[in-house]
Amino acid sequence: MSDFLNEMLKEVSKTQKELLDDNQSRSDQLVEMIEHSLYCIESFLQIEDDGDNSFFVVFELIKKSYHTTRALLLLCYSGFEFQCLSLIRDLIETEYLIEYFLKKPEKMVSWISSDEKTIMRNYSPKKLRKKIAADNIHYKKILDQDYSGHSKFLHVTPDLLKIQKGYNIMNNGNPNSRFARACLSEIAYHIGPIAGTSSELGLLFTKDKHFDKNELKLKRLTKSLKFFQMIGKLPIMEYLEKGKTFSKNI
Repeated sequence: MSDFLNEMLKEVSKTQKELLDDNQSRSDQLVEMIEHSLYCIESFLQIEDDGDNSFFVVFELIKKSYHTTRALLLLCYSGFEFQCLSLIRDLIETEYLIEYFLKKPEKMVSWISSDEKTIMRNYSPKKLRKKIAADNIHYKKILDQDYSGHSKFLHVTPDLLKIQKGYNIMNNGNPNSRFARACLSEIAYHIGPIAGTSSELGLLFTKDKHFDKNELKLKRLTKSLKFFQMIGKLPIMEYLEKGKTFSKNI
């Protein structure tokens, strides 16, 4: 292993210890929410594929969300919050597809065999947000704002560099002033519903009451975190505004 990689891993290990040691109670709750969500999905992934194309699609999408969330936790606790917030968009797009296919299960088979043009025409994130929200204008606005917020961390723009400047000023080497909690909020907000779906499907497919117990705990955690008060996506928007405020003189 190269010296550079060794040094990087040492730095990551140090950052992880600092962030874990300085977890505030809210962050502890968020971590519990994420961990239980992953546990719910792990239980679902134990179900054997019955060869049905529809099951294959939803199974693989939920599996993808599971691996993405694990990668997000590694980034978040390694000090790479910006990269974490960028990757969350991958989780969001997976969540869109899962939510859409639950409403329109007959579309799964055609989606899996679609070419790139068809996917962009019928299943782009923008099209999916419109289809998921249907006539609920408020929900559509929430979805748009959330997706737009994370897109700011994906594309290289002047705003991103200004926000990054603000982030660097605010950090000062203090783990508590990092944006790990904002990342955890976003991860929990998006993996929670997917985990709930995995338990609902697990109970439907297997009749195993274990999935019902998983979902009940998930609902209790959701209630304790008052997730419905976060429906306006405040964590990510506050994060963006803080970065802009600290860099307004650039």
